[in-house]
Amino acid sequence: MKKIILTCIISSFILVLSACQSTQKKAQFSQQDLQQKVSLFLKTYAFREDFELFLSFYAADAVIEDVIRGEQAVGSKAIKTYLNWEDPDFSLGRSASHLVTEQISFDQNKAIIQGYFMPFIYQGVQLGPWRFTTILEFNDELKISKQTDWVNYTPKVIFNNSPNSNLKLKIPKYYFKTTPEQSSPIE
Repeated sequence: MKKIILTCIISSFILVLSACQSTQKKAQFSQQDLQQKVSLFLKTYAFREDFELFLSFYAADAVIEDVIRGEQAVGSKAIKTYLNWEDPDFSLGRSASHLVTEQISFDQNKAIIQGYFMPFIYQGVQLGPWRFTTILEFNDELKISKQTDWVNYTPKVIFNNSPNSNLKLKIPKYYFKTTPEQSSPIE
């Protein structure tokens, strides 16, 4: 009887162990691979010469979110339209590159990038420089699955009609002080 119980326990252990091995995700990319990918992405972005190469960095279902302007592009086609590198009203003007990277930090599958967009001309108006912080999140295929941008757009008057992305926030009620007279925590 003890042999049967021991055999069952060992068999169960082997089954559990083999099931765990078969459900493990494939190996993640190395930090060196991520750093090289981000470097090539930023170089391609900075020189704005090969839009198709630039778009190839994104997953087919990627999302770009502009937190300040409250805009979002989902999927390859929407991202291509949103970025619109082929816009004839855009020119780098005298700038040698579109952006300058000041700092990059890496955290597992993410890159946090700080820098600024160089001055440029749009519809005959000089804009920039604009500071930015961008978070790039990568999937297992080392493609960008999400890009979140914070850009200090100026002059502010041009962007006043942008939707307010703060309205999407769902703040839990327990973060507010309430008194018996208040019907809402925000009043």
